[in-house]
Amino acid sequence: AFVVNSPARARGLDDVALFNKTEAQKLSTGVVYDELLYRHWDTWLKNRYNHLYHYDIGSKKTRQVFSGKRNTPPVGLGSSHDIALSINGDMIAFVANPDKLKAASTNNEIYLYNNTTKEIKIISKSPGNDNAPHFSPDNRFIGFLSMARAGFEADKKQFVVYDIRKDRLRTYPLDIDRSISDFVWAPDGKHIFFYADNMGYRSLYVYDTISKKAKVLWDQAFVSKVTTIPGTAELYALNQTFNQPSELYRINTQTGEKTQVTFFNKAITDRITFGDIGTFKFVGADEDTVHGWLITPPNFD
Repeated sequence: AFVVNSPARARGLDDVALFNKTEAQKLSTGVVYDELLYRHWDTWLKNRYNHLYHYDIGSKKTRQVFSGKRNTPPVGLGSSHDIALSINGDMIAFVANPDKLKAASTNNEIYLYNNTTKEIKIISKSPGNDNAPHFSPDNRFIGFLSMARAGFEADKKQFVVYDIRKDRLRTYPLDIDRSISDFVWAPDGKHIFFYADNMGYRSLYVYDTISKKAKVLWDQAFVSKVTTIPGTAELYALNQTFNQPSELYRINTQTGEKTQVTFFNKAITDRITFGDIGTFKFVGADEDTVHGWLITPPNFD
């Protein structure tokens, strides 16, 4: 599965190539916008859209899955994996916003495309932001993250599972007050590993879909990526600190042992003097506990 940035009217890769050639020959650089969204933060959209394609390696045939004035992945509020192939390649789960006025909408939805029947259907139900689909290891379920409220970009992200066989959704509530940043399925299909903002860190957790209990695996970390190793109790994660850019770590999910396995930045960081880093807490408004960092200058007296 791959994406091509295309004009809305493009029907296939030949159309896109012809449009690009025509655009390159124009003497003017002016662009006419007749609707929102024309810019996202610092990027002008130039009347182009992310169109999804499916390529069959065996037959060498390409099929355009999505077209028109729709983006997949979406322009904003998406995840790092808004296109997911099923284990055997017969389905693609992807994210797009179906609302007409996308500039005022957070309603990203999860779509499911069947490579055999060519059917496309929306499987998510929330009026809020849905994203980050992942197929389960047995290919029966699609897990994704969902916000409940429409128009609210910072709502709590819940873990939702779509049963492909039964065409049914189920929300798995967390027993901790955290919003999932991203997740991966465990090889057994009964657990997920996720990371979430937690007291100034981005901690790593394991969640049991049977007991609906979450347990922290790595508390004082800033995790940004996780991948599992089938057939083992190990997973790998990227972690960074105030005095170290992201490096790869191996985590034993049974013993909790963590081992740094890459040291790409050590030669540089060893030459730098860092200040001391600590945390503190105090009681703020409405008796809420506020968490903060205390970072001293290098060689602070």
